[in-house]
Amino acid sequence: MKIKSFRIIDCFGFKDSGWVNLESQSKNNLFYIIGRNSSGKSTFLRAVEAFEYGNTPGDALGFKNYKKVDQDARLGAIFELKKGEISAEDLLSDLSTNLLQGKSGIPTDVINSHEPLTNFLASVKELYSEFILGLGNDLEVEKLERGRYIYKDKDDTYVQRLQQLEQLINNLYNTRQGEAQQMRIDNRAFNLGFNAQDIENLLLLQFPKVYYFNKEYDLTSNLPEIITTEHIDKFDEQPEALKTFIEYIGRADITEYVKTDDTERQAELDKLFSEKIALALANLKYKFLDVFVAHNKNGLQLTFKASEGSSFFYLLSDNTKFLFHYLIYSAHYDIGKDIILFDEPNNGFHATAQQDLLDYLKRLAENNTVIVSTHSEYLIDTELLENIRRMSRDDKNHLTVVNDIKNNMGKEGEYLSLQPVAESIGLKYVNQLMARNNIIIVEGLSDLYYLRSFSELKNEKDILNILPGRGDSSMLTIVPFVISQGLSFKVVLDTNQKEDYKKKLVEDFGVSEDSIYIIPPLLKTTDDSGVEDIFSKVDFKKLVLNGNVKTTKSLNF
Repeated sequence: MKIKSFRIIDCFGFKDSGWVNLESQSKNNLFYIIGRNSSGKSTFLRAVEAFEYGNTPGDALGFKNYKKVDQDARLGAIFELKKGEISAEDLLSDLSTNLLQGKSGIPTDVINSHEPLTNFLASVKELYSEFILGLGNDLEVEKLERGRYIYKDKDDTYVQRLQQLEQLINNLYNTRQGEAQQMRIDNRAFNLGFNAQDIENLLLLQFPKVYYFNKEYDLTSNLPEIITTEHIDKFDEQPEALKTFIEYIGRADITEYVKTDDTERQAELDKLFSEKIALALANLKYKFLDVFVAHNKNGLQLTFKASEGSSFFYLLSDNTKFLFHYLIYSAHYDIGKDIILFDEPNNGFHATAQQDLLDYLKRLAENNTVIVSTHSEYLIDTELLENIRRMSRDDKNHLTVVNDIKNNMGKEGEYLSLQPVAESIGLKYVNQLMARNNIIIVEGLSDLYYLRSFSELKNEKDILNILPGRGDSSMLTIVPFVISQGLSFKVVLDTNQKEDYKKKLVEDFGVSEDSIYIIPPLLKTTDDSGVEDIFSKVDFKKLVLNGNVKTTKSLNF
């Protein structure tokens, strides 16, 4: 199952974000949220986190909008479903574990043997089997302020289903304690601490889970040289990453390990801890770190060996710390085919480390939907430009999200949100120019999009090495740099009003006139033209009107 899009209405600073597209034509589901400082990137990620089961949106930071609005605040998501990905059987298992045992305190043997309960579970199974059978390939799910989920199936069976569930729950009550209804089984009375909506909400446990890594969960935080009983006794005061490590290894086992004098038992726990850590790190599929566990009179001592030799954890690189903490977290919570959010994960990383981080994020995104907020050009893969989502504001200053980097740039200074994209493209060319030649220099990102799409529509096999600027004036900076590298190039300018730029390129930089192409006006009635005019009427008739047109969504750029 995969999330396809997400929407925020009347909360978290949004009036209506619109459907934020989380689909990609590439095989990689790494998406970027970019924007200027304080543009709402972290707010968007918090909204996605609030969709996770067990989180109450209304309790999240920044949920309520400043101005009162007419519509009910809600979050929305569309999921792509495949047959067998959700089932009534799994819902029943979660119902027994979370509600009958967890909230109501009914023992497992009673649940499995008490006839009214077995009949109740059979009726719930029948109800949800019918509901699931009627679902299509796409399912829209809404989440309201207090955590209520609504599954928007085509037959709109939500209200009817909840009424049936309430009746089934009421049938279980057979006694009262004051004003409270109870379920008496033999000599024991149980308060059923759940309602119909609680059962309905359980269905989301079968959907992708949401994991959010922000400043509060620092994946580069240090581990102590020795984990002592004080770390266990004051567990809630420890950094989040350390708490996850302790939970994964086993709190009770660590306590026993520290306190026991039985050397044989210590050896058993040594082996257990080492095997657990090795199992988590093995998920990376290549060896990057050895971890050694040793008993110390004060606690559990950890020593790490990376390529530079043995050390304590705090001496490792930020990249190594990030990988270690994430792999432990992933193993502990069994992450897979889920939604993973990273808020500025590269803070403090140098350029080379950020490239390594990008490579790892891309690997994560092969089996998960990964959303990263960033200002960094080093984290943006120029092969994934279609996966960039940009924070903006509407005409009433509400937050909104733009699904591409081409449109709605009208607000003053909004182009600055594209700074990391432009710099990433520049970095790519700086890093690869010596291995490339025959470069096409264009004025901006939209020109790059046009030329790539025209090339693909025409099924051209040659790769276009396009170097975009940031407006026509940037040509006077880009061209000298390309000349200095001894590369062949052509310059494409939009209109015949650019003769001044052409003259400067020829006279000041020695560019031959044959290397400068000014697109002629499409119509005699106008002096304007653009790269889009290269696509002629004949091209349009042949490639668009022939019935075999590719949509822009199908073009891999």
